Amino acid sequence: MNKMEKASKSHHLEKISNTHLLVATLIATVTFTAAFTIPGGYENDEKEKGMSVLSNMTFFKVFVVVDSIAFCCSTAAVLLQFFSSTENSYHLVLRFSILSAALTYISIFGMAVAFASGLRVIMPSSSILADFTLVMGCCSVFLFIIGCL
Repeated sequence: MNKMEKASKSHHLEKISNTHLLVATLIATVTFTAAFTIPGGYENDEKEKGMSVLSNMTFFKVFVVVDSIAFCCSTAAVLLQFFSSTENSYHLVLRFSILSAALTYISIFGMAVAFASGLRVIMPSSSILADFTLVMGCCSVFLFIIGCL
């Protein structure tokens, strides 16, 4: 591989890494915010003040778990991109970028599921809108899996 090809590959990898860094940072921001602006709001009575109103609902639990996974994966992806920016080895940067990309994809998936479950938890259980939300969430998961293949 000549110098021109190495420079081209390094430049291409840098562009991809910057895109993944931007996406992972945005997801970390969105999922962090979603964790504190939870669906349904908070209890106001003294006994359970500050607790989630909908904490006993299944879709709320799904929301919390996948939002947390998305946040952790996107934060880890940001850290990997940061570490790769301090490395000189092309192969190590490539490994960091691949792992960061995988974590970013997981966080995108988690964010989509968190969005669908967050909407579903605040909908009346017998409404067409609730069913539509669930179907759209499943479709986004299906499209995500197809996109990764």
